[in-house]
Amino acid sequence: MRIAYLYQAPQTELHGNRAAAIHIHHLVRALQQQGHHLRVFTLQGRQPVYTDDLAAYRDGQDAALRSARLGVSGSRPFLLLESALRRLQSTLRLPYLALFDSLHFYEACLRELPNYDVFHERYNLLGLGGTWAARRTGIPLVLEVNGDMLAEYDYMRRPIRGLQRWLATWSTRQAFNTARMLLVPSRGLAGHLAVRWQVPRSKIAVLPNAADVEAFVTKTDPAAVRKELGIPADAPTVIFVGGFYPWHGLEVLVEAFAQVRQAVPSAHLLLVGDGKIRPTIEAQVAEAGLEAAVHLTGEVTHCQALELLLSADVAAAPWKDKGWGLAPLKLFEYMAAGKAIVSSRIEGVADFIQDGETGLLVEPDSPPAMAQAMIHLLKNPEERAYLAANARREAVERHSWSHRARQLTDLYQSLMEQ
Repeated sequence: MRIAYLYQAPQTELHGNRAAAIHIHHLVRALQQQGHHLRVFTLQGRQPVYTDDLAAYRDGQDAALRSARLGVSGSRPFLLLESALRRLQSTLRLPYLALFDSLHFYEACLRELPNYDVFHERYNLLGLGGTWAARRTGIPLVLEVNGDMLAEYDYMRRPIRGLQRWLATWSTRQAFNTARMLLVPSRGLAGHLAVRWQVPRSKIAVLPNAADVEAFVTKTDPAAVRKELGIPADAPTVIFVGGFYPWHGLEVLVEAFAQVRQAVPSAHLLLVGDGKIRPTIEAQVAEAGLEAAVHLTGEVTHCQALELLLSADVAAAPWKDKGWGLAPLKLFEYMAAGKAIVSSRIEGVADFIQDGETGLLVEPDSPPAMAQAMIHLLKNPEERAYLAANARREAVERHSWSHRARQLTDLYQSLMEQ
């Protein structure tokens, strides 16, 4: 098939280490390995760009990225008018509405994506270019929805308001209504979209995240990795990898780890990632007197994150329940790395972790429960190894990117036959 992967996000870094970039890279590569032609379409600033060789671009070959042709929105008079209006918007501190970006993206799709079989778009708030192009061309739109972004802003107590919220709500409904199929990573999100946005369940397909299982075949030297961090080679070590966001439950993990240190005084905690609540977590670590035992790496490359993960004994997933489930990318990487996992028992995670077989599940928002599970695994290497081996086997057999690409190909084909 000829598949266009669309992502209308003005600050996209397809070569970066963010979850979105990692997800796009692995899914596109897996689909290409299935024999499909993929063209990745996104924005750089206000300019739509595309590549047919995402791997080369990620490796730093900028020539693999091309500027897309535009229509009226690329003419000099239009660009001058746009620049003036953008300056006025900035001066008056008016909200970003993405209308110019959507128009550029729409015209670029019409000119650069003729005769494609599928538009596969990663949903982004206010992005309408792919929706308009799908309507104009009649090409089926498969919308990949990794979360309800309006609800997430509300959850973080940073709600979008006024005209921007009205347009975000309207554009989301337009995208959901135009899409022939919505792909979501968990049953919880599928249910949420059906209730909150009245999306017919018949057009929602659950396609969980996955992991690059081959990346964990090459073994790293845990002692060398730990030495760089100042962690003793034989110290029992718990790791968390991910963004520092409110729903990740990091404050619960730190509080639980304080209890772990009482039972296992030599234990260390490795927090890999960054985000808005990092200062809060740092303050909590200092207040608990855990600075010598808790190591915050900040943002690292994806390869570095994998090495750090391989050096740990237990992987923690203390996520909170947002109300519509999760299926985080890092959960499957924990499994692929062959780690004993301690996770909150929330919808989306409990769908993939079998308690006592591929990990231990505990009640969310409960530091004592999280601490008890981590202490148990740190003191029982045989059970740790049992859970780790089962998790790795499950990842290889059911949660590889190649497996997801085959499932997605079947979904595309069913859509084409309708």
